[in-house]
Amino acid sequence: MDINEDKEQYAWKVCLQIKGHIDSWMFDYYEGLDIKYKDEGNTLIEGNLSDISALYGMILYLRDTGLELLFFKAEKVVV
Repeated sequence: MDINEDKEQYAWKVCLQIKGHIDSWMFDYYEGLDIKYKDEGNTLIEGNLSDISALYGMILYLRDTGLELLFFKAEKVVV
């Protein structure tokens, strides 16, 4: 029996809203996540990140690009 057989695999489900519509060149960074432009002029990004380092990387990227974060939720989920 494999020692890792009973261990669950996790991901981070994220949902965030950014003020304004992000530029299309930023889509490459958010590859694999669902990006929607909202009618009120904001951007909604949702999806799963593979691990905690990807989550922290996203937070740092938002800070470094100067995007205004309106809403952020991250939840650890079993995949």
